[in-house]
Amino acid sequence: MPADKEWFKVTFGQRLQMLFGKCLEEASARENYIALGTLIRDQLGRYWINTNRRYSERGEKQVYYFSIEFLLGRLLDSYLYNLGVRDRWLEALREMGIDYAELQRQEHDIGLGNGG
Repeated sequence: MPADKEWFKVTFGQRLQMLFGKCLEEASARENYIALGTLIRDQLGRYWINTNRRYSERGEKQVYYFSIEFLLGRLLDSYLYNLGVRDRWLEALREMGIDYAELQRQEHDIGLGNGG
């Protein structure tokens, strides 16, 4: 399974090296947050591709509605939970000595819809 704990540890380290030229011990909390975000994006991308392929094969219509008139809040934890990887990836982060609460503090509120 590509999203298991051992896969995550290896891929996270590779991502830090690729993005920042740093190893785990040298990376800042912000760099760890960005690396985690790219891994989440990669996992979500697999689902987007499969969903769009299915829609295309079935000739299904899609309706898009865009509204940002409410505050989304922070999404990091929600993404991990909805991907079904939260517990495994958080355990891997702990084993690598990364404080998940510190990563969460790196995420700013989106702040749309309130004029700010």
